[in-house]
Amino acid sequence: MSHAVCNSCAYYEDHAVQAAAQLSDAGLCRVNPPVAPKEEGRGVWPTVQKTDWCGKYATLFAAE
Repeated sequence: MSHAVCNSCAYYEDHAVQAAAQLSDAGLCRVNPPVAPKEEGRGVWPTVQKTDWCGKYATLFAAE
C-alpha cells in the first residue's frame, strides 16, 4: 500500500501554517483534534511530511 501516504489522505492539509519553518514537503494532519503544547496557549495539529503514513488513512471523510 505505497499510495496510502499523508498527501493522498482526506485529513491532510497541504501547508504547514503552524510550523516554525515553511517546508515544501510538509502539511498538517487533521485526523485528530489539535493538541495544546504546555508552552503555548493554542492548539496545533501535527506537522507531517507528504510521504508519512499512519493507520488512520482515509480517502473520504467519515459520514456525519
